[in-house]
Amino acid sequence: MKSIRLEKDSDNIVHLIMDNPNASANVMDKDFTDSLQAVVEQLQKQDYKGIIVRSAKKLSLLVATLNLSTLLNETTPKHFLPHVNR
Repeated sequence: MKSIRLEKDSDNIVHLIMDNPNASANVMDKDFTDSLQAVVEQLQKQDYKGIIVRSAKKLSLLVATLNLSTLLNETTPKHFLPHVNR
């Protein structure tokens, strides 16, 4: 788990700490999704009372942006097109 640390406190509460070691912010990228999958698999084998998700960085999580122009096609309503930055 590169981007997410799992810690359990004395009250049996799991802390998922987002902390991408390769960036100044946590980014939803392949390392993040791989780490999240590993955390879920690990949690399925454990007993705990609750989960707290937090970030070790000032900015919690950056999500990748979509380029809307790549989603447009001939079925896109014509009234929508003028509002899209291409």
